[in-house]
Amino acid sequence: MKIKWERKVNDTNNRRSSYCFSVLLVGCLDQKDVKPVAPTCLGIIDERFLNTKARDIRAFHKGLFWKAVDESLDRFRIEAALRIRIESQIAEKISRPDKEWSLWAVTCIPRYDP
Repeated sequence: MKIKWERKVNDTNNRRSSYCFSVLLVGCLDQKDVKPVAPTCLGIIDERFLNTKARDIRAFHKGLFWKAVDESLDRFRIEAALRIRIESQIAEKISRPDKEWSLWAVTCIPRYDP
């Protein structure tokens, strides 16, 4: 099982063209039975949230992305070693934020990188 990245035009932003990244899970679900899995989207994140200087906004959207990835991987019920390998491949491109990523929505005080 492996992952594949796609960069597509974001259709939801009507003001200007923007791009979003989606991570797809492709390959076989069970290596013994070799059951092919159709490419499954694990998570999507808008590129502008990865490039913002506001670190709380960036962490919040990365957290939403990782929440979607975790929920998607939970549905597959794959073994722990394979899950860790998939998560580490995803984290090479989009790092997992710290545990307080969701607090930005409560505090609403954006902090910026120097």
